[in-house]
Amino acid sequence: MLAGTLFYMDPEYQRTGTIRPKSDLYAFGIIVLQVLTGCRPNGLLVRVEEAVRCGTLANILDPSIADWPLGEAKELAQIALNCVKLRCRDRPDLDTEVLPVLRRLGEVADASMKTERCSIYAPSYYFCPILKVCKQSRQL
Repeated sequence: MLAGTLFYMDPEYQRTGTIRPKSDLYAFGIIVLQVLTGCRPNGLLVRVEEAVRCGTLANILDPSIADWPLGEAKELAQIALNCVKLRCRDRPDLDTEVLPVLRRLGEVADASMKTERCSIYAPSYYFCPILKVCKQSRQL
């Protein structure tokens, strides 16, 4: 018998008591939806489904995160919604459908971070005096 928090537990497992290879994807999907929205899991699935259907996902994204990349957030929400399908057989395959999308989204995020890092410069007074000494000693 498995133990877990009700909101993260595969509905098919709750109904049949049988664990399937895609049972863990349900919890993963709920967690991704929580990360996107910053909300507790109860009622979250219905809220996100409705927001995606109505084109209002931006309205329920976690407001503590500024400048959500909306295209990537929608894609991640859709993957998560696929992971929380009621029947295991309707959920995506982790290796061939979920991980490739997550890797690609990770690459997009990395590229975005590199671009932002290149355009952000700290004023010289932010640098630690020890770093200045280290730089000077390397130049000698």
